[in-house]
Amino acid sequence: MTEAMLKAAAHSEIIEVLRKHRPICQITPEILVAAAQKSYKGRKLMQLLLDHEPDVPITEAIMITLLESETGFGSSDNLIELLFERNDELQVTEAMLKAVKICVNMGVLLRLAPGIRVMQDVLQESSNYSEGEELVALLL
Repeated sequence: MTEAMLKAAAHSEIIEVLRKHRPICQITPEILVAAAQKSYKGRKLMQLLLDHEPDVPITEAIMITLLESETGFGSSDNLIELLFERNDELQVTEAMLKAVKICVNMGVLLRLAPGIRVMQDVLQESSNYSEGEELVALLL
């Protein structure tokens, strides 16, 4: 199974079938970013890929993509916490805060970084989303 096949897979069921019939390639951060872009189906894809290769490095780009893809069709709060647990050096960043679109995910990030300083541009960005008022209230 190639990296391109994994990036193109839209459903975890497809990856399961491919895994049964072909060896899987090394899971890279780029593959996880592609999975995260699949909106709510991306969570299941990412879990499957991480179960297959637990040592893949978790990067800020993966986190931002996952946070940006969340639109309220369920949250990735458990996955977000799992990803932070897999990389002790990963820190909540301003870019991650700007990427958050739903309150439950903002709550997770704020729990993970209780002393984080929230800048004005994060507040402005957060106010643009459908849960903007609630997001800003969490940040204040």
